Amino acid sequence: MDKLGIDPKLLLAQTINFLIVLFVYMRFVHKPFMNTLSQEKKKKQELEGALQKTQKDQEAVQKQKEMLEIELESRTKKAYTKLKNEADGMKQAAIKEAQEEAQRIREQNTQIIERDREKMIEDVKGQGVSIATAVLEKALAGLAEGELSKKVTQAVIQKLPRIQNE
Repeated sequence: MDKLGIDPKLLLAQTINFLIVLFVYMRFVHKPFMNTLSQEKKKKQELEGALQKTQKDQEAVQKQKEMLEIELESRTKKAYTKLKNEADGMKQAAIKEAQEEAQRIREQNTQIIERDREKMIEDVKGQGVSIATAVLEKALAGLAEGELSKKVTQAVIQKLPRIQNE
C-alpha cells in the first residue's frame, strides 16, 4: 500500500476514529434525532387528525346551523301568518262593529228625524188651525151679528178637534 501512498497505520487510526465518531453519532445524535423526528411525525399526524375532526365538527355545526335557520324561517313564517290572520280577524271584527254602530246611529237619527217631522207637522197643523180661526173671525167680524155668524162659529168649533187630531 505504500506504493499507493496509503499509510496502513494512518488508515487504521482513521478507521478507528471514524468508528468512534460513528458510535458517538449513533449513540448520542442519531437516536435522539430520530426519536425527535418520530415524535414530530406523531404530533403532525395527531394535529392532522385533530384538524380533520375539527373540520368534520365544523361541517356538522354548519349543517346544524343551516337546519336551525330553515326551522327558524319556517317558524317565523308560521308566526307571521298566524299574527296576520289574527290581525285580519281583528280588523274585520272592528269593521263589522263600526258598521253596526253606524247602522245604529243611522236608525237613531232616522227616529229623531221622524219625530221632528211629526212634531213639525203637528205644529204646522196647529198654526194652520190658528190662522184659519183668525181669518174666519176677521171675516165673520165684518158680518152682522146675526144667525149666520153663530152657525158658522159653531160649525168651526165642532170641526176644530177633528182637524187638530189629523
